[in-house]
Amino acid sequence: SATGFEFVYHLNLYWGMNRRQARVAAENACDLTRMAERMHDPIDTYSKGMRQRIKIAQALSACPELLFLDEPMNGLDPRGRDEMYALIQSLAAAGMTVVVSSHILYEIERITDSVALIFKGSLLAQGRVRDIRDLIDKHPHAIRVQTGLPRAAAAPFVACPEVTSVDFEETAFVMRTHNPNLCYDMLNDMVLRGENNIHGIECADDSLQSVFDYLTR
Repeated sequence: SATGFEFVYHLNLYWGMNRRQARVAAENACDLTRMAERMHDPIDTYSKGMRQRIKIAQALSACPELLFLDEPMNGLDPRGRDEMYALIQSLAAAGMTVVVSSHILYEIERITDSVALIFKGSLLAQGRVRDIRDLIDKHPHAIRVQTGLPRAAAAPFVACPEVTSVDFEETAFVMRTHNPNLCYDMLNDMVLRGENNIHGIECADDSLQSVFDYLTR
């Protein structure tokens, strides 16, 4: 079985580097992807995450300004995913443009807030997740409120004409509104007055998956 270094080195030769260039580029790329300690081990001894990183090392050998990664987290365990997130972020921090394709949208949110949503070959939206979400005015915003008294805490919002619906959980309620600023102001006042044991407020639909679901309905 070829080693990780041999895999990167021989492909560098194939792409036109001389032997010295291929060796130096392979060593540098393995170091950049944190594969230096294992680059001389056979590839068949690598974990799935290490195999992903050695393939990225090969792509990085040519010092590209733009790197495309298709489903780079596919098949990785939680530790491998964390390592891949860190690697992609470090490449971007070093000035490289990295384009990541993934159908697991929360993975993209772990890496960046700059996204392009493509559906059936068409570009649906491009920009920051929150900015895209703010443009979807026809869909109500969902606000989740954690409280020990969900029905009592929700009462003012049930009566509010700006709130379109309220759903209850055991220790929370989720309201949907076309006027989130008003609802956040009301919640802030309730918290300041110490009412209804409110201990958590979050936007329930600011995730990239929620944005995608809205745009593809």
